[in-house]
Amino acid sequence: GIRVALVDVDLDSPSQADQLRLEIETDWVSAIRQGERLENAAITSLEDNVTLLPLISEDRLPVSSMEIDRLIESLDGCFDLLMFDGTVMNSWSTGRIAAWVDSSLIVRDARSTSKSEVAFAAEKLRSRGVKGIGVIDNFCS
Repeated sequence: GIRVALVDVDLDSPSQADQLRLEIETDWVSAIRQGERLENAAITSLEDNVTLLPLISEDRLPVSSMEIDRLIESLDGCFDLLMFDGTVMNSWSTGRIAAWVDSSLIVRDARSTSKSEVAFAAEKLRSRGVKGIGVIDNFCS
């Protein structure tokens, strides 16, 4: 019964639209750059009460920190739960998004990521102000 948004912020390899087998024409970056409302890029499942804000992998200028800020400011208060599907921990965008969130889940590839690497990532998130941190072990590729 809550309003959920899933936002693809994997700037290096966006994949949510492909994984969900959706054909999309625009994404949240294009909406922001063209001065449009984010609703123009959103895909909503009324039955599930989930909204996807996709990201398209295309040749264009890199996403800026200002655009990340505008994305989050635009979403603030519109949903009960915002979920950001991000990139690897060492990306600049991870730190930028972490500054805006309360909690984070670290998805660990259990075959190739050590516990010390997870602890380092958790500490890095804590230093950005993230209070709740969970770990999900992924055993699949």
